[in-house]
Amino acid sequence: MKPSSVKIDWKSILYDSSTECIEHAVKLVSLNNKLIDDLLELSFKQETKTDHRASRVLCFSLIRNQEKYLNEIELVLDKLESIKHESIKFNFLKIFTEIDLTLIKSRLWLLTRICFNSLTTKVTRVAIQNYAMEILYRIFRLYPELKYELASVIMPFTQYDQASTRATSKRIMKELMEHSDIDLSEIG
Repeated sequence: MKPSSVKIDWKSILYDSSTECIEHAVKLVSLNNKLIDDLLELSFKQETKTDHRASRVLCFSLIRNQEKYLNEIELVLDKLESIKHESIKFNFLKIFTEIDLTLIKSRLWLLTRICFNSLTTKVTRVAIQNYAMEILYRIFRLYPELKYELASVIMPFTQYDQASTRATSKRIMKELMEHSDIDLSEIG
């Protein structure tokens, strides 16, 4: 990962977090693929608002061009556990709610561990937990044998205070029961 030879003032481009601003930056990346390295570097710094906004641009760019940026997606996955900034972690997890997970099939063990850890660690941004549940459900669709582990970690969230987390967990539990022969009495 080395910065692009094109000098971009990301702070002035990412002056706010509006959709318009982020989409403009995504368009710049689509015109110059080497800018993706700048976004990776900024995102991994985790220090400023610009770094957070860079992770959002990175998220959209990787989702829209997942096959082209497979190496960068794997790099994000490798760094995901070490990300402490919850907004950046949230943006990175979003990538894995949207991409074709079969592209990283050999690395799903790492993504699974990260998601289980995200559900068992206290976080401020509930979206991290919601995305972790979504990702684990997508992994379950590839590996149905994970049904009991998935159900046991998601079940407590059906009683969660936060409405969005409660709704996500209930929906996933319903889908889990519809797509497997899961017996809730075996979960404990």
